[in-house]
Amino acid sequence: MIEYLQDTANKIAALPSSHKRGELWLALEWMDKALSWLGYENPGQFEADNAARCITFAAHRLADLCEKEMGTYH
Repeated sequence: MIEYLQDTANKIAALPSSHKRGELWLALEWMDKALSWLGYENPGQFEADNAARCITFAAHRLADLCEKEMGTYH
């Protein structure tokens, strides 16, 4: 998973638009937070709930970016 995040970060850095990089970087940061919540030795419901919140926020950031890029943003 760490390799995937690093690869994603490199792809984000290569994007031409600073707006795209900012939106994607923010989503990646939230995914990293989710992984840190799940990285505890024995994650419980509290950690799982916090990880889910982070993943949900990241998904919303990515959805917003896709809508903007496709011209369907309201």
